[in-house]
Amino acid sequence: MGLEKLHPFDAGKWGKVIGFLKARKQGACFVVSEEKLLSDSMLVEAREASEEDLLVVHTRRYLNELKWSFAVATITEIPPVIFLPNFLVQRKVLRPLRTQTGGTIMAGKLAMERGWAINVGGGFHHCSSDRGGGFCAYADITLAIKVPERFLFERVEGISRATIVDLDAHQGNGHERDFMGDSRVYILDVYNRHIYPGDGFAKQAIRRKVELEWGTEDDEYLTKVERNLERALREHPPDVLVYNAGTDILEGDRLGGLSISPQGIVKRDELVFRVVRSQQVPILMVTSGGYQKRTARIIADSILNLYNLGLIGPEPSDVSAQNSDTPLLPPEVP
Repeated sequence: MGLEKLHPFDAGKWGKVIGFLKARKQGACFVVSEEKLLSDSMLVEAREASEEDLLVVHTRRYLNELKWSFAVATITEIPPVIFLPNFLVQRKVLRPLRTQTGGTIMAGKLAMERGWAINVGGGFHHCSSDRGGGFCAYADITLAIKVPERFLFERVEGISRATIVDLDAHQGNGHERDFMGDSRVYILDVYNRHIYPGDGFAKQAIRRKVELEWGTEDDEYLTKVERNLERALREHPPDVLVYNAGTDILEGDRLGGLSISPQGIVKRDELVFRVVRSQQVPILMVTSGGYQKRTARIIADSILNLYNLGLIGPEPSDVSAQNSDTPLLPPEVP
């Protein structure tokens, strides 16, 4: 309704990413053929996370708070939302976020089945079970682990350990609060130490913490990411890895405060996928923050690079043909 223009986030980013990948427009850094990258058989349309899904992590009290426009305005940092009737807020603001959240849950399940999945959205890492913030209204990273947990952690032998690799420029305090004291979930977080949220309590949940200075550039950044990722995987070999691939590390991002080039972001994603997939660990990627118009192009270039290197690829047709009525939550064990 035009309110998105008041926000630093590009609300059309995710659609632009898919558009770039399907159209294969000239100018992409890593185009190596003129064929389309993505066909419909490689895409699964996200379904909105239901209240039942959300209640696996979120408290009833918190979900009730989202029925007040003031609360949503505070979380999304768009003050005029206060004056909108909540039914419009639910439809125009929260439903799209619930759909991205459903996409993250679905992508987690697909990653376990196929080895990898990318939700071109999600990564709401400042939201925890009982509080939102930093533009994040639903805890999709926590949900990606918790919702399938009944199926993955309890019903499939050997699926019991998860790792979160958070490479957004900001500390991922939401999932850190949710997994505080949970030895099954290992968190590696690399972030600008001087910016939001500065959540000292949540930092206690980080098993491998890398705090960066203002203006950190490619060489230092990539070296630290590679070294710490390899050490994290040795310390806690996971059964699934959730990769929060924020692009707010990009040079010129006024909220991230780092100086990573577009090529550096592409190399970062390549590094993560190469290391993780070489160990045959299923990986789920979400795209998280990024507050410049050019980030959509960079995300598309990065996914294209992963495809060209064989780190991701087409899946069998039955992935795209899933029945839209299939619930996100698995059925209860009899």
